[in-house]
Order: sequence, then C-alpha cells, then structure tokens
Amino acid sequence: MTFPEGWRIPQPYHHMMLINERRMKSFRFAITKQMIPGCVVLEIGAGSGVLSAIAARAGARKVYAVERDVEMAEVARRVMTLNGLNDIVEVITANAENFSPPEQPHLVICEMLHVGLVNEQQVPVMRAVLSRLGQTNLRTIPYAVVNALQLVEMDYHYEGFEIPIIRSSHPHLEDQRIAAVSEPVTYWVCYMGQPETGVDICVPLLAERDGTANGISLISKAVLTEEFEHPDNDWYLFQLQFPLPARPVFKGQVIWVRLAYRAGCPLSEMTIEWQTGPERSKIGEAS
Repeated sequence: MTFPEGWRIPQPYHHMMLINERRMKSFRFAITKQMIPGCVVLEIGAGSGVLSAIAARAGARKVYAVERDVEMAEVARRVMTLNGLNDIVEVITANAENFSPPEQPHLVICEMLHVGLVNEQQVPVMRAVLSRLGQTNLRTIPYAVVNALQLVEMDYHYEGFEIPIIRSSHPHLEDQRIAAVSEPVTYWVCYMGQPETGVDICVPLLAERDGTANGISLISKAVLTEEFEHPDNDWYLFQLQFPLPARPVFKGQVIWVRLAYRAGCPLSEMTIEWQTGPERSKIGEAS
C-alpha cells in the first residue's frame, strides 16, 4: 500500500483521541462557546489538527496550529487541504515554547493533557507561551484542570502472582479490580491562564467503610470553559492507580496522603506516601 506524499499512518495515540466521542464533543462545545467574530486562535501541540479545524469551521478568522513533530505537522497540513481550510489554518512546524505568532491571538488551545498534569508538558508549555505573549487575560481551552485523590483497595493479583504496579482505568467504565474506600477529594485546581508549577500537599481522605487501603487513584477532569457546571464542559482523563503499602482502615477514619511533584514530570519523580498528618499542605512549586 502506498500513501500520497506528505501522508502517513497516524500514531495510535492520535487515532484514539479522534474516536473519543466524549473528548471531541467537549472540545467542540468549548471552541464554539469561546468563538467571537474575527477571532485569532493559537493551538499548541496541534497533532492531526482536528481542534484547529473545528475552530476554523466555528468562525475563526485565522488559526495558527503549532506542532513540533515534523511528520504530524505534515499530516495536519494534509487534513487542512482535504477539508478546504488552508486559507484559515496555518500549520507551523515549531516548538511552541519558542514560537511567536505574527498577530496576537484571542484564544489559546492546548491539549497536552495527562492525569495529574504529569508526563505531558501542558503546564510548562502554557506558562512559556503565555509569558511570551505577554497577556494574562487570554482565553484558554481548557480553562482549568481539576485533580483529585481517592483511597482505593486494589486487586493486584494476576495469573496467581501479586504484581503491585501503577495501572490505569477508564473514567466511564467499571473496573472490577478497584474498590473505592473513600470519596474523591480535590487537591489541586490548576487554572491554565496562570498555571502553577506543581504541588506539595497533604490530602485528608475519609474512609467510607472498613477495609484495607493499598493504593490511591489519581483523577483529573479538564474543565474546558468557565462554565464549571455545564454538562458538555468536562472531559475526564484516564485515571491512574498507584500502589501503597497495605493498611487496615475503618469507617470514619481520616487517612492522610502526601503528594508532591512538579507539573510535567515523569511518574517516577512523583512522591506519593502515607502521612500521619498535615505536615505539608500547599500548592505551588513542588520540592
């Protein structure tokens, strides 16, 4: 099989994002909601260019779609050609942190999201881009990312072996290996207009039942516009479960978990541990 020049088979990650109907519905809602006549849009980490294309169809006068991966940038250009959007969407191959658009954007879209705002470079890139643009009142998509912790009892047994490893779960499908011990507790609401660099915080989790706690679940929700309560506004990311030494808990007991990391860091650099009390409780630069 041969492909036209400038085309390639998209990476599985991009395909998964395109077929995620909840994600696409939420981003389409947010982009349409934020659009004003003559709007100039900057998309950071454009990938296939689908969000830039939605912005163009929603009425943007000009969209600058920045993608540093050379091959993916070529895919995005092909997408714009196929859909007749070349006059509106300009795909730029560049590192977004070093790119200055030729005109001031009204809206910045960045979807480099990962649960807990780790791994992906959403926060470092947004900080760099907004600083370069020199404007703090830009509208952003997402507007904020809400991060929460939940105490869980995990089944780490596979094929007769106990294998306590970091694992992920679908936000909208029941996972038989996870039993909630507490309700989720929000520990960080990161606003993309002025994103903070990380967290170092002690989170109290109230046990809802007797049992054994042997891990925590990290839960993140991208809030795409300021309308926190709108049903089409949110996109839940895949959740992560982190193993911790097993400990018995009883209903009504408060269990403290210390969480410390810098935004965008690899999972291996995160500190997650049982804590006896709120010795540390702050949002900001993670130590």
